[in-house]
Amino acid sequence: MSDLLKLRSATYFQCHTSTAAYNLKRKKKILICNNTKIYDRYVIEKVVNGGNYGQIYLAVDEKANKKNLILKVVHENYEPELLIMEKDILMKLRGKPNIPLILASGTYKDYAYIGLERLGKNMSEIRNLQKNKIFSPISVVKIALQAMSALELLHNNGYLHRDVKPENLVIGGSSSSISIIYLIDFGMARKYLDVNGKIRRTRKSVGFRGSMRYVSIELHKRCIELGEGGLPWKTFINEDDILEKKLTSKPHELCTKLPKTFGDFGLNIGNAPFFENVNYQKLYKILNSTFSKTEMDKHLFEWANRASIYTALKSRRIP
Repeated sequence: MSDLLKLRSATYFQCHTSTAAYNLKRKKKILICNNTKIYDRYVIEKVVNGGNYGQIYLAVDEKANKKNLILKVVHENYEPELLIMEKDILMKLRGKPNIPLILASGTYKDYAYIGLERLGKNMSEIRNLQKNKIFSPISVVKIALQAMSALELLHNNGYLHRDVKPENLVIGGSSSSISIIYLIDFGMARKYLDVNGKIRRTRKSVGFRGSMRYVSIELHKRCIELGEGGLPWKTFINEDDILEKKLTSKPHELCTKLPKTFGDFGLNIGNAPFFENVNYQKLYKILNSTFSKTEMDKHLFEWANRASIYTALKSRRIP
């Protein structure tokens, strides 16, 4: 249930990364220089994200009509298993709805890489560009339905994402896919089903992974509740204060500006036992009851008619 608790976070947040510019003054080492050609095929155009050991590049595939793609590159000495996990999951789910298409994988010098289809901005970035920094309730429902569909697919294949947040929900990278929501970044995923399809026993000690703001009960004994356009604990620094606020905040109390179904959705996720199979159909039913099918079909996302703005990739940095 931890992934769905985090989806609940993203849902209440109304709705590939920090919008801060990639700053060379921060002494971040460029792993692969611009115009580098990898195996006489992929030409690096620019870095769009990264740190000292892993970076994300916009590249061109010269053997595929100069098609743009994203290359995720990790140094072989810096947790390459995270990239391997992501590659394995993306290969297993290749061609499925709401999942990025993997186009390449391999090694180059001291680095491992995977190539992905180019996507657009994430939900956090897009939300911050909206008036009052919120989405309409009907947009939130449509975002949540697509995100939950991706999570259901991932869970049915035996994996937990473990880092569900608005930054890891992105739109398509073209005008034809701008209304499709993609779940990204599977590096922290974990296999949660055993060889018999049963849920694996919980571990006694687990190192923290993910984002403190969205971490769920099962991962760190925290109940995730996000407000409308912001988090009640977003200014907190002390972990105990964050925990206390999360545990005392109730779904319906956080959704005063949203339809009642948002609180119902949160309660159904939060009350489900860890070892119980997720009743996805019940959750879909709750969300779909918020608006009529006609309303849902007619509604366009706030970004739908501004493809050039929301699909553009600028140079960015991950701290």
